Amino acid sequence: MSKLPEKVAAGDEIDVQLAPLGDWVQMVGGRRVVQRFDEQALSEVVENFRGEILVDADHRSTKPDGDTSAYAWVTSLKADPAQGLVGTMRFTDKGAAAVNAREYRFVSVSWYLAPDGRPRELDSVALTNRPNLPVRPVVNREGGAKQASDGGASAEDTKTKESPEMEELKTLLGLAADATDDQVVAAASALKERLDTIEAQAKDAEAERFAAENSAKFDKATLKDAYLKSPEVAKALVANMKAPAAAPALPDFSKGRAPAPVVNAAAPGKGAGPAETYKHYVAMPEGPEKEAYLASNAQAISDGYEAVRNAR
Repeated sequence: MSKLPEKVAAGDEIDVQLAPLGDWVQMVGGRRVVQRFDEQALSEVVENFRGEILVDADHRSTKPDGDTSAYAWVTSLKADPAQGLVGTMRFTDKGAAAVNAREYRFVSVSWYLAPDGRPRELDSVALTNRPNLPVRPVVNREGGAKQASDGGASAEDTKTKESPEMEELKTLLGLAADATDDQVVAAASALKERLDTIEAQAKDAEAERFAAENSAKFDKATLKDAYLKSPEVAKALVANMKAPAAAPALPDFSKGRAPAPVVNAAAPGKGAGPAETYKHYVAMPEGPEKEAYLASNAQAISDGYEAVRNAR
């Protein structure tokens, strides 16, 4: 691989690794998507490059009313057997200052995907510290090659044997054995971002399910928001809610009976209203007398039931 520059100046054009070859898991529109960036996809992305592409910071220009300041411009793309997709970037004053000060160290790409998961065309590029793919930094990590104590080879040229743990980490991240420390950091950052996204999606789905199951008792949107803030509080809220008291059952008027003389009509008092008549009926013990009272005062009991229920 080519040696990284130590610094850039406004107007400088340098080659920057935009995307390595491989299969990369990303969240696109809330869905887990495997993006396959192989030689076929690499060739198509290079072929479909049209003119210059803005390089912003953290993809801000793609957001509504986002900052469209140019940190650099991608002037051309090329396929590299070792690095995958490489873009020639021409830096502005703002971009050169940010990169030289190590305010931003990596780049992140956004592209259009074909149905088979292969990228077809590059959409945008951004300077970032959380790359979505394990790419090389834009400039040398230390900001300049340090001289060895004997005044001979630089620190970049001096190789030390890696620990077994670092070798295993590179393997787990899908990196080559000669991957740099910066590439390891970029790969780990990309992995963390994917895991954070997946965790957030899972938590949102769990909150949606919980809110739907309890929407009869609470407003669904409010309950979901409460669950996202604290699942324990939301669960306790639902568990401690008292069920509403059931209204007294309406007597069964389906059995038609012929009117009969009023029995115990004076029991609730002469001239009693429907509510008193209904309450008297409810208080009566079961038996023939209660059935006769119902037959004689069906309409008043029905009206009384409605009056009692509406008064609650």
